[in-house]
Amino acid sequence: MAQGRARRVAAASDVTRADGAYALRTLLDPAAAETKRERLLRAAFNVIGERGYESTTVARIGAAAGMAPGLVHYYFESKDDLLVAVADWCSHLFDGALADLPALDDGYELLRSRIERVQDLVALLPAWYVVRGDFYALAVRLPAMRDQLARVEAEARERVTGVIRQAIALIGRDGDPARLGRFDVDGVAASLLAAFDGLAQQAMVDPSFDLPRAYRALADAYIALLRNTAGASER
Repeated sequence: MAQGRARRVAAASDVTRADGAYALRTLLDPAAAETKRERLLRAAFNVIGERGYESTTVARIGAAAGMAPGLVHYYFESKDDLLVAVADWCSHLFDGALADLPALDDGYELLRSRIERVQDLVALLPAWYVVRGDFYALAVRLPAMRDQLARVEAEARERVTGVIRQAIALIGRDGDPARLGRFDVDGVAASLLAAFDGLAQQAMVDPSFDLPRAYRALADAYIALLRNTAGASER
């Protein structure tokens, strides 16, 4: 974490959207990639996000990466394999969005800030959800891809459970660890991921959809559930 961000804050309101936006944008430029494979992944992410998987060609990806199309096949056996790699790569973008955020002392505020951070992905990186949607569609048509999708989703759930456990650890300092132990971390993580996808789809097809309001309601609901489990009163 940069020295300027090495601070502890008490409320999610102190976490600026610029923090996450900057962290995300630094991950998207193919020219800034450290390896040729990484450059191809970034280029493929941008092209698929703009044109969709079916309209994306290996030649377009190579051009976006500033590389010959033959190099795409050198690193990836097929376009389907490239989609799997891109989906795997982009599922870690949320990690990049959180990596530069200040730490929080309050577990409830930490959970809120991380949930609401996801809405930035819809505005800043709608391509993230285009790639995910194409991956799901491909897995339905090609059963062999389902194991790959299941692995990517399992890893995504594990990252969300990590955030929830971090929040619970902070809350547990002043709460009842036994009560908090009954909180269904895995179930909440799975339902949060489903909510993220569903809200993104609504926002992408309906410009009038109030995404910030929906995310506030989502955060309120899970914080209330966590407070109830912990036996905490509203502040």
